[in-house]
Amino acid sequence: MESKSEKRKMPRLLNAYDVFVRAEKTPARSKSRDVSPFGMGIYADRPVNVGAQVDLSIFIMEANLNYEVQGVVRHCTGLLGTEAQKGKYLLGVEFTAGHENGLPFVQSVDKEFTQAITQTTIIDADIKTVYRLLSSIDRFPEWVPDVKSAKVLERYPDGRCKKVEFEHMFLLLKVRYIDEYKFDDEKFGMKWQNAGGGSEIVSNTGEYRLKTLGPDKTAITFHINITLSFTPSSRLLNYFATIGVRKALKSFKTFVENELKKH
Repeated sequence: MESKSEKRKMPRLLNAYDVFVRAEKTPARSKSRDVSPFGMGIYADRPVNVGAQVDLSIFIMEANLNYEVQGVVRHCTGLLGTEAQKGKYLLGVEFTAGHENGLPFVQSVDKEFTQAITQTTIIDADIKTVYRLLSSIDRFPEWVPDVKSAKVLERYPDGRCKKVEFEHMFLLLKVRYIDEYKFDDEKFGMKWQNAGGGSEIVSNTGEYRLKTLGPDKTAITFHINITLSFTPSSRLLNYFATIGVRKALKSFKTFVENELKKH
């Protein structure tokens, strides 16, 4: 069992989840500030007594998930300055029940985790068009649902992106990382590998493979090998490996087919 000092050493990861707090018979809706496997920081408009038992409903809109968790208030701090715009107080809540399945995304932060994922979808467009739009990496935020920005750091002589810095809501974490891309124009393929960024992603390599199925039909296969500095909860990993990747490929299919309609 983890000691209190060991729990305090666990990293607290920034987030802004919607939280419905029921404490001392007074319910309130608020936002979280950060989370660890053992507790959460929550903004509040009123003070709550240290030692008070709380029931939390934590809503993770990006994945259409919600968690019911119980906890106890360990500190209640009045806020000043810019943080006071988010709430008058910051509650430090230690989880007591409901978090055992990896709330909201972490099961372990003391070992690395590696996963390989492959998915394919069919796009109603010719392979050259699909390849051209896929190669426009700086346009990823237009179709990858969780990519918030893509900043080009370096380009090839032909203008295509070589190194790109992404801000990405990945497994409900806001992460920053840099990927370096290589293109295979003969086989209509595109590969990448991690080239720096935050500590959450240890390694990130993958590729997109295209295959012609007809004059206006192309199969696109996404493959990734990723190593994380923490072990995500199985529920969120399953979401990313199935629904999350499928949604991204479907979004790219819509993006390509809509671009064709413009011409």
